[in-house]
Amino acid sequence: MVIIEVIYFIIFIFLLKKIKVFKIESLPEWVIPVGFSLKVLIGIVFLIIYLHPNTNNSVPSDTMRFMEESKILNSVFYKSPIDYFKLLFSFNEDKQLIKTYLDDTFLWNAGSYTLVNDSRNLIRLNSLIYFISFNSPFIHNLFMCLFGLLGVKYIYIAFERYSLLDKRIFFFIILLIPSVAFWTSGILKEPILFLGFSMFIRAILANDSKNKKLIFFTISILILISFKPYNLICLIPSLLFGFIHYHYFKKSIFKSLLLTFSLITIGVIIFPTKRDHVVKYLSRKHFDFDHIGKGGVFTNYNDSSLLYFKMDTYEYIDVDMKDSTLKVNETCSAEVVSKSHSFENFTIEIPNHSIFDVTYNVGGALSYIKTEPINNSFDQLLKNIPDSLINSLFRPFPNDPGSGLKHIALLELWLVYLFLITAIIFKRKNNTIPFKIIIYCLFFTISLSVVIGLTTPVLGAIFRYRFLSYLGIVLISALIIDPTKIKLIK
Repeated sequence: MVIIEVIYFIIFIFLLKKIKVFKIESLPEWVIPVGFSLKVLIGIVFLIIYLHPNTNNSVPSDTMRFMEESKILNSVFYKSPIDYFKLLFSFNEDKQLIKTYLDDTFLWNAGSYTLVNDSRNLIRLNSLIYFISFNSPFIHNLFMCLFGLLGVKYIYIAFERYSLLDKRIFFFIILLIPSVAFWTSGILKEPILFLGFSMFIRAILANDSKNKKLIFFTISILILISFKPYNLICLIPSLLFGFIHYHYFKKSIFKSLLLTFSLITIGVIIFPTKRDHVVKYLSRKHFDFDHIGKGGVFTNYNDSSLLYFKMDTYEYIDVDMKDSTLKVNETCSAEVVSKSHSFENFTIEIPNHSIFDVTYNVGGALSYIKTEPINNSFDQLLKNIPDSLINSLFRPFPNDPGSGLKHIALLELWLVYLFLITAIIFKRKNNTIPFKIIIYCLFFTISLSVVIGLTTPVLGAIFRYRFLSYLGIVLISALIIDPTKIKLIK
């Protein structure tokens, strides 16, 4: 298998050197192959960490499940090609088809409260790769690294003309932002999300033809809708500012900002139903993540509710994961959790010998932090925004809980803000700074950070989800800095 994997790597390098879509005219030919090789090395580290059975983290669970469920979906092709393609391309819920072939899956049926079940889309994609992967996680990861590298390329092309940094340095800064490099080099949704996001940014900012812009824009929208669509929603304030600035106040960034904030405020006031829908969605995401972060067992209770057994009840229950059942050995309490967006939950006593079907069983997160629930309150959501920004952008603190990976996140945090401080100290002349582009980045970074902070009470998950926020901060720094002032060669 190692020989096959090496051959695949060589083929990828050959294609990167020969196919035009992978080249960047303003960079030497060696940059892209070297960049891909670095991503593959990072991807190998990812596989070592997150496919190891003893790694106690939610991420490896996702990675292994994506592989397992993609293999299950791929196997449907050999039983019934027609059913396989129905599952591959149909977005309608065919419960009988799912029960027949995918009854043993978990991620396929996850995400009932999301707009799009993007787990299914990643399973679909990897099921296609399975036709040529020889069941090798490394080969699957080669494709993820390729998607991540294309993301770096498109971000570079979008911003290269706005930065004074040496072009090679600028490319490798984007490539080697720790969280971007790591999370876009693994079998997760992030490489595909990054590709869609970068194509969107290129469509908006790059100096391409209208036809090329339209192609990139269309493909990027499809990807962003299919993978973590809240990132697309977080781009709306930036797009609104850009539209106002381009059409109405080209000579005044301040007026553009003022009108942008005014329209957002008016929209929140005059569309209370839409606002409340967003509040309910964020409330539910926080509620679910908070319970998962604390750990426990969720079981079916009735058509409208789940039972949540906290970790301190483990001595009174037995969980059989083979049969996905929970048996109560001694009377204990459990929380009744509504399957809807209601937060009127209550605790009941569960009698001895009761048996329930397990929905999911989580061991809790080492990096869980206490956050204030939103509970469908817009006022509470507003109150939570400052803490959400702190949690998203400035944690972990040295005394925060977490595993050894916390120290890597802490190091990245220091490096990112050191670069920002350095850029401010050695900034370009004000009349040469592309403030409009910086505001685009700032709007998106703040919007995404607020959403992540409002919904995620687990620092480990925040480190993963915020990689685009840190990309925004690094890009702002790269646009501000004048490298000649610190004796960098342009």
